[in-house]
Amino acid sequence: EALERLGMMLQQRKGEKAGQAPLEYWTMGYWHRCDACGVYPASERARVGEERDEELLCDACGEKRRRGRQARESRELLPMAESLEEVVGESDRLAVVYGDLNAGGELLQVARQPREVRAFSERLWQTIVESVQQVVKEQRLEWRYQSPIVGGDDAVLFLPASRALGTLAGLWELLEQRVRAIAADPALEGNEELKTRLAGATWSLALVIAPHHLPIPFLFEYAQGLLKSAKRRVYEERSRGRAVSALDFFWITDGTPLSEEPTKLREEFFERRYCEQPPIQKPRVPVAGEFRTVDGLRLTAKPYTKEEFDELRGQAAALRAAGVSRGQLRQLAGLLDQPHPWDAQLDLQYQIARSRIWRDYLATQGVTPDAWLDFFFTWDTQPRVVATTRLLDLLELHELQSLAG
Repeated sequence: EALERLGMMLQQRKGEKAGQAPLEYWTMGYWHRCDACGVYPASERARVGEERDEELLCDACGEKRRRGRQARESRELLPMAESLEEVVGESDRLAVVYGDLNAGGELLQVARQPREVRAFSERLWQTIVESVQQVVKEQRLEWRYQSPIVGGDDAVLFLPASRALGTLAGLWELLEQRVRAIAADPALEGNEELKTRLAGATWSLALVIAPHHLPIPFLFEYAQGLLKSAKRRVYEERSRGRAVSALDFFWITDGTPLSEEPTKLREEFFERRYCEQPPIQKPRVPVAGEFRTVDGLRLTAKPYTKEEFDELRGQAAALRAAGVSRGQLRQLAGLLDQPHPWDAQLDLQYQIARSRIWRDYLATQGVTPDAWLDFFFTWDTQPRVVATTRLLDLLELHELQSLAG
C-alpha cells in the first residue's frame, strides 16, 4: 500500500514536469520519449560512463539520476582502480562477484507507510555499501577493485581472481548478517511482517572467472545469467519450505564460446543424456540395491546453497592440505569422459584405491572405502535416474585456491 502511494506520487510529479521544459532542437518538431522511463518527453541529455551512448531523459528521470549520483558520491568509498588492467595487475584472470537480495520487492510491498519504505531503503543501501567496503578493506583490495553497482538491493564487484573466494565468502556472510539485523531498526517498529521477513532474508550470488580482456558488458551479462540460475535454486528450495541463499559460478576460458548463456553452455558441455538408439541401450547401474536405467550424467552440481558451497570450499581446502595436486584432480576428471557412467565410476574407484594421497584425503573427510563413490556421485531417481558429480566443481575451487596461494 505504501509503495503504491509512492508510485502514484511519482507519476503525479512526472505529470507536473511533463511539457514544462522548452522544446530543444533535437526534437525535430516532436517530443522524444525519455530513454529511461519511455513514457514522458525528454528535456535533457545525460551520459553514464565514457563508453555509453548519450541518453535523453525527462525532468523526473534526470533528477532521479542526479540524486542517485549525489547519494553515491556522498558515501566515502575506498579508492578503486581506474581500469581492469589495474585490477588484475600481473595476472590475467578477473573475477566478477554479483550479489542480489532475494524478494527485495516483496519486502518493500509489506511496508505500511512511505516513511517505512524510506527507512528500509536507506538502511539497506547503507548496509550493502558498508559490507562491500569492509570486505574490500579485509581483503586489501584498495586500488585493486571496481564497484560499478553498489546500493539498492544488489552489489557488483570486479576484482583479481586470486581474491575471489575470500571476497565472496566474506561479502556473503556480511550481507546475510547485516541485512537481517535491519529488522531491529526502530523505524520499523510495529511492522512485524516486515521484521519477520527481514530476519529470514537470503541472497543470490554469481561468480564469474574470466580473462580480463573480455568486454565488461559481456562479463556482466554472464553474471546476470548465473544470478538467475542461483535464484531458480532459491525459489525451488522455497517451494519446499526452505529459506536458503545460493551461488552459481562459471570459469570462462579462452576456448569458451562467447555467444551463449552460461546455463546453455552447461547443458551442452556438462550434461550428458543417454538416448535409446538400437542396438545401443541406455546404461544400467545399481541404485538403492537394484539396477536402474540411467538417463543422464551431470558433471556439475551447480548452483549451490550457502551450506553446500561452504562444505565444497572446505573439501577443496582439505584437498590442497592433503597434497592432492591439480594434475591428480584433472586425471580423475578425465575419467568422466566415457560413454557409460558405470565405467567412469569403476575407473575412479580404481585410481583412488591405488593412490595413498586420495585414500588419506577421503579418510580425513570421514569417507570409508565402501562410500568412495558416494562422495563423488549423487543419484536423483525421481522422475529419471540422473547421476551428478561434484568433481569438476572441486577442481575449479582447487584452482581458485591455488591462485590465492
